[in-house]
Amino acid sequence: MYHQGKVGMIRMTDDLYARIGERIRKARGDEPQAALAQYMGWSVAHVSRIEAGQRRISLEDLQRIAQYFGKPLSYFVDDFDGLKLDKKFADIVTALRFSVVPVYGTVAAGEPVVVLDEALDVVAFPESLVGRADFGVIVRGDSMSGLGIREGDILLVRRQDTAEDGEIVIARVNGGEYVVKRLRRPPGKPPYLESANPKYSPIAADKVEDLRIIGRVVGMLRTRFTDN
Repeated sequence: MYHQGKVGMIRMTDDLYARIGERIRKARGDEPQAALAQYMGWSVAHVSRIEAGQRRISLEDLQRIAQYFGKPLSYFVDDFDGLKLDKKFADIVTALRFSVVPVYGTVAAGEPVVVLDEALDVVAFPESLVGRADFGVIVRGDSMSGLGIREGDILLVRRQDTAEDGEIVIARVNGGEYVVKRLRRPPGKPPYLESANPKYSPIAADKVEDLRIIGRVVGMLRTRFTDN
C-alpha cells in the first residue's frame, strides 16, 4: 500500500488521524469536550480539531488520552505501521516495538467458565513492558483481587503447558472451562490452583477430571479506573 507515492502516503496517514479522532470522540461519549481539554491543557477548539482529524496528535498525548478514558492504546489506533509514516510517531513506535495480540473472552477469577473460542479484539502494547505475549484474556470475578487483578482487566498470556510454583497461570479445567489462578506445587503432593481471595476454595489436580496449564500470565492492562 505504501508504494503509491508521497501524496498517497500522506492521504492515508491523514485518514488514520481522522479515525483516531473519531475513536476519541466515541470514547468521550456524552462527556463535554471541555473536560478532556482541561485534562490535556488544551483549548476546546483544539480538542474539536483533533476529533475531526484536522490536527495530528503525538503518541505521548494519545497515551495520556488513553489513560484518561481507561482504554488500551489499540482502542484508538488501528494501524501502527501507518503511524511510522509520520515523523512524530516513527521513532517512538519503532523504539517501543509494539506487539499486537488477540484478546479472547472472559476468563474466570472465580468459578470456571468456557472461553477462548474466538478472539474479540486485538490489543497493542510495547514489548518492553512485558516481553512476548501470545494472547490476552479479560478477567471476570474477584478471586485474584488479593494480587490486584480485578474484573475487566486484560491479562497478557504466554502460551505454555507448564509453570513454576507461585506463578499466575491460565488453566483449563475438565476439558473446556478456564480460570486464572496461582499455581502451587507442594512437595510430594498433587499440584493445585490457588485463589488470592479466601472465599474461593483451591482447585486440586486430583479432585477434577482434567487440569491443564495453557499459559503463564506475563502482564496486565487495566482498562478502566477504580476507586481502590
